[in-house]
Amino acid sequence: MIKVEDLTIVYPNGFKAVQNVSFKIEEREVFALVGESGCGKSTTAHALIRLLPKGSRIYGKFFLKDREIFSLKESEMRQVRGKDIGMVFQDPLNALNPLVKIKDHFFEVFAAHKVKEKKEKLLERIKFLFDFIDLPFEKVNAFPFELSGGQRQRVMFALALVMNPSLLILDEPTTALDVLAQKKVLGLIEKTKREFNSAALIITHDMGVVNKVADKVAVMYKGMIMEMGNKDKILYEPIHPYTKLLISCVPKFDIHDLFIPEIPIEDRDVEGCPFAPRCPLAKERCFKEKPSIKEVAGRKVACFEV
Repeated sequence: MIKVEDLTIVYPNGFKAVQNVSFKIEEREVFALVGESGCGKSTTAHALIRLLPKGSRIYGKFFLKDREIFSLKESEMRQVRGKDIGMVFQDPLNALNPLVKIKDHFFEVFAAHKVKEKKEKLLERIKFLFDFIDLPFEKVNAFPFELSGGQRQRVMFALALVMNPSLLILDEPTTALDVLAQKKVLGLIEKTKREFNSAALIITHDMGVVNKVADKVAVMYKGMIMEMGNKDKILYEPIHPYTKLLISCVPKFDIHDLFIPEIPIEDRDVEGCPFAPRCPLAKERCFKEKPSIKEVAGRKVACFEV
């Protein structure tokens, strides 16, 4: 259903933020991109809806139901955003207009996609979505600042689902939410999978979130995919040294002093594997050659030492 081939993203200053990233997402599948801050997760997501800084260059291909998206004109892309691809941004307070009531956000979406239905019919659709996200319908008359963080995030969820998109992108959907609000948002991901038949791409660094909702996982580091495969294999049988260290950082009551080494200042950029300066298994070859993705034990791994 969703296919990304050799995605490379270069920012206007020449920085290569993402390098040769490829993955597939099937219908009703939740695909998680994980990694530490700055690894290229959000950049990858924003590239799929072509919302990168002006002057950025995107290479590769992105197929959505056999339609190649990167080659579309901007006028065509405006119809794809919101209709074929829904996006839940990281900060719902900034994503919502503080001067506009919640219901008007929905009517803006209808207007942007030229939905020609009577107002009563559109209100029925909004009410259905509010029932779906478990919010009282009267909240449509509230301003964003009158809602809690969790309620705003669920409103963003509803806005992303207005046009029943094929792909739902969620950028750190549980950041800064309390435990109960997180639980409700994660429950919405499961409900969306069942009731909307959408594929979902979730961007997160929270392994608990990955374990709860993901079907497949890709672990990124410095713009490259280090390991990718079934969630259980990645979380419980990791192969790549970076995946192992990343998972070991999850707090456990019986494990102490586990961490990923800091990046040595003199070795921040290397010609070979980007993780080589911090990798406990790194050999001379790792600093000089970039490993290619290969099949290992039922998943894809970019490492010379496995």
